[in-house]
Amino acid sequence: MPSGALQVNDDVTLQWVPQPDQAPEGLEEMLSRFADRTNPSETPPRYRLSAPSVWRARRLGLSLETIIQTLETHSGRELPDKLHSDLTLWSQQIDRLGLEVDQGRLVLRRPIQTGPHSRRKNRGPV
Repeated sequence: MPSGALQVNDDVTLQWVPQPDQAPEGLEEMLSRFADRTNPSETPPRYRLSAPSVWRARRLGLSLETIIQTLETHSGRELPDKLHSDLTLWSQQIDRLGLEVDQGRLVLRRPIQTGPHSRRKNRGPV
């Protein structure tokens, strides 16, 4: 893959690298949906990926595949295995939690885990 406008670092930070033929506006808007800007006044902008930022993206309707595709397309390379694993884990964590209304209160619940390898059962509110 050719080099792109986005530098993906091993420390889960993303750095926009100015390219003469690429406008950053669309990329910056997309990154803000699934990564946190580390310093609003820093130019060019730097972002950090984290579990909460990926959860925010998932709540906004972005899929894990969209996040990975965006990073790979704009960086021009495949993601490092560790980052890919972290993104997958963070994305799956949001799928394992749910909000329910219980006597007029919102309660965060874990689904009931069953099967021979399940180590915990539904413990109720988190």
